[in-house]
Amino acid sequence: MKKLILFICCLCLTSFSFLGCGCASTCNSVKQRGTFWGSETGDYIVINYSGGRIIDVWKLKDVFVESEKRSDGWRFSVGNDFIMVGGDAKVIRVIDPKVWNRYREYHYEFEGGEYTPVK
Repeated sequence: MKKLILFICCLCLTSFSFLGCGCASTCNSVKQRGTFWGSETGDYIVINYSGGRIIDVWKLKDVFVESEKRSDGWRFSVGNDFIMVGGDAKVIRVIDPKVWNRYREYHYEFEGGEYTPVK
């Protein structure tokens, strides 16, 4: 019985050591989802490009942005709208408030003109 308990303790310690200092891919995956198990919402900046120009910038608070399966796109919900962005896009999960403040919401179809970043 003592050997079984010792074995289980060693197995648990080994498992936790792998979780804590796993490969870079695991660390990136945890940062992306916000948790090791499942997924959590977070703050995101989603930038959609077309022809090298910024077409859309979404500043999303407390949402879940995920990679579109079998595609190069991303998907998320804003209110009752479900948005899918494909092609040339950049998604930033915001941790540092300084990053959040560098961007402003922008949509070419409504504003026109060139995107101007926050100074």
